[in-house]
Amino acid sequence: MKIYFVARSDESEHRRVTQGVVERDRWVILKRELAEDGFVVTYWCSIEDDVAEDVAA
Repeated sequence: MKIYFVARSDESEHRRVTQGVVERDRWVILKRELAEDGFVVTYWCSIEDDVAEDVAA
């Protein structure tokens, strides 16, 4: 199961709202997109999750 960290950042006001925060040492950015409300949404995935999936395959 992949676990994601999602950060919604409003650069103009320098604020961030986070969802799905999980304790992991290293993260990799999956993608960034601009939401209609002006927030930049960043999707992160734990590197450990990717490595575990590669080993299982």
